[in-house]
Amino acid sequence: MKEFVSYASEYDLYVGRRSIGELSVQEQDELIKAILCPDGDFRKLVVHKDVKKSQVEGLSSLIVFAGVALEEARQIENFEAADDEDIQKIVAFFSGTKLWLRLEESYPPFNFLEKKTDYDWAELETIRMELLTEAAGEPLYKVKSKICEYLASAPVFLTSEFIDRMSYDAFRQGYDGGNLGFVVDRGLSVRVAQVGLIKRPMLFVLPFVCYTGLLAFVPAWIFFGFWYGLLAFSVALSSKYLTTRMLVAETGRLAISDRQAFRWLLSRRIIHLQNMRS
Repeated sequence: MKEFVSYASEYDLYVGRRSIGELSVQEQDELIKAILCPDGDFRKLVVHKDVKKSQVEGLSSLIVFAGVALEEARQIENFEAADDEDIQKIVAFFSGTKLWLRLEESYPPFNFLEKKTDYDWAELETIRMELLTEAAGEPLYKVKSKICEYLASAPVFLTSEFIDRMSYDAFRQGYDGGNLGFVVDRGLSVRVAQVGLIKRPMLFVLPFVCYTGLLAFVPAWIFFGFWYGLLAFSVALSSKYLTTRMLVAETGRLAISDRQAFRWLLSRRIIHLQNMRS
């Protein structure tokens, strides 16, 4: 009687019972990062958590297909050695879908959001790499179109006046083409300076002048007269006005020129995207 040795791993023979959606938010984030990270061993994690293999394989197929397409388009150097910036570009490739929103919420700066996107992970169960290869070697827009054919959550078209979330590349394309604008929340713009994104010396001088003018208002009025007090108050108001204008201007400049700053500003609702075509 002949004996046969099976070289199949535990994962090869695995099926799984739990949807990714049944995992806690932290477990979902851990799994997403393991699949996206080139060195991540998501297979052991999947078996340990009893997650449906069909959903994991569907997500993995999408990520591999997108990563290879970006590598061929020279937007990332090496998919198999993707760094944090490359992973961000891969995630952004799915922009306009609910899947993209959920993937992005696993990484900073959007990972702080308490309420995560309610995504139907079951739609990944029908995705197979062989179904995607028809668009292999095609331009990126055709590759993305092919991917979206298999996602029930179709791309969100820019129909509303204000837009909550958008990838940086899509924003710049729309902004440069005059189809998108943005507004800066004047009240929240001070946070940009507080976290060190803006480092203009005047933003340290003007608030000091404002504070000093407010403190000097009453003493100047009492000891030197009303008009001197009014002058101190006017200097304080002018400093406050100039500070706010500078903060808003610098925040807008950051949003346009810096990918990481744009994502942070958007996640904190410091900027609001506006559809200029609506």
